[in-house]
Amino acid sequence: MRKQAFLILVFLTVFLFISISYAEKEIQEIEQGASPTTQTYNSIGGSATDPYLYLQEPILVYPDSKGKYQEIKRDGNYIFTDEKIVTDAFVRNPLGKFDTKRVWVTMNVEPVPGEGMEIVCIPNLKKKTIPKGIHLDVGKFNKNTDMWYRCELTANESMYGKYWIGYGVLNSKDEGGFFGSWDYFFNPIISMSLDGVFTFENVTHGSVVYSDALLLRNEEADLSSGIKLDMYISGADFYDPSSGAKCPISNKLELKNLRYSAANGAYTSGKNKGVDKEGYSPINYGSDFSTLTEKNKIIQQKNGNSLDIGQEMSIKFKLNVPSPCQGHFDSYSLYIWGKVSDNSPFSPSLRLDISPEITVA
Repeated sequence: MRKQAFLILVFLTVFLFISISYAEKEIQEIEQGASPTTQTYNSIGGSATDPYLYLQEPILVYPDSKGKYQEIKRDGNYIFTDEKIVTDAFVRNPLGKFDTKRVWVTMNVEPVPGEGMEIVCIPNLKKKTIPKGIHLDVGKFNKNTDMWYRCELTANESMYGKYWIGYGVLNSKDEGGFFGSWDYFFNPIISMSLDGVFTFENVTHGSVVYSDALLLRNEEADLSSGIKLDMYISGADFYDPSSGAKCPISNKLELKNLRYSAANGAYTSGKNKGVDKEGYSPINYGSDFSTLTEKNKIIQQKNGNSLDIGQEMSIKFKLNVPSPCQGHFDSYSLYIWGKVSDNSPFSPSLRLDISPEITVA
C-alpha cells in the first residue's frame, strides 16, 4: 500500500511540474512580442477575504513566422480570425494565492456580467512584480497572496459581430465576482466601391488623354466596427486579342503608359515617388496582394492613404498613347485594393477588377 501511495505521489508531482512548465513556456513566448502600455485597476467585494483583481488593458497580437506574438497596431477595437486578445491579470487573494478558485474571461453579445463563453486564465508563476500605475497602495509583491495570470482569447471564423469581453475572479469561498468589459467587433465585413465611368475619349496614336474623376469609397458594410482601409493600386499590361492590333509593335499596350492622380482631403498622390510633371503617379505591376509594396499605395503620404467608413478619395487617370498604335484594349488589367489599416497579416484585403475602355483609332 505504501509503495502504491508513493508511486501515485510521484506521478502527481511529475504531472504538476509538466503542467506548470508548459504554462510558463506559453506565457514567455507571448511576452516576447507584446507589452501592454495602459492599466485598469478593479477591486472586488467588501469583506477582508475578497480577492483583488488588477487588469492590464487588453491588446491584440498575432503570431509571426517564428511563432512569437507581435502587437497589432490598429485604430479601433476589431479583430479577425487567428488574432488574439491578450491581457495580464494581477490577483491578490488574502486567503493565499493557491486559494484562488479561478480567474476567467467571458465573451458575450451583451454586456451582461458573468454570462457568455468562458475561457480560463493561466497562472504565471514567474512574474513577481507589482503592476505599474496601480491605484491602491498594495506594498511589495507578496509571494503568499499574489499571483499573475495570462488571459488569452483567440478569434475564430465562427465569431461575427460585436462582443463584450469581461473578467472575473473567485476564491475558495466563491467570494469575488465579475467586472469590467471591453467591446470588440469580430470579423467585420469590408466593402468598397468605385463610382463613375472609366473611359477615355478621342484616343489616337501619339495623343495624351485623361479620364473623368472616379470616387473610391470605403462602404458601410459594418458601420459599428469603425474599420479603416488602406488603398492600393496595381495592374498588368493591356491586350487586344485581334490580329490587327498593334501598339506600337505588338497587340500589347504596356501598363507604363497609364498613370493616375488621387486626392483624399488635403492629401494627394502628387508627392508619390516617380510622379511626372503633371503630378501623375506610375502604376506598378501586381495581381496578388502579397506582392504589393509601399509603391502600390495610392497616396504615399503618411495618414493620407486610409479611408474611414463612408469616406471617399477621388482618382483620375492619364493615358500616354504610343505611336503607332491601333486596337481595342479592354482586358481586366487594373486592380484597386482595400486592406485593413494595420500590421497584421491576418486582416483581410479586397480587390476590385476594373477595365477602362481603350479604343485607339
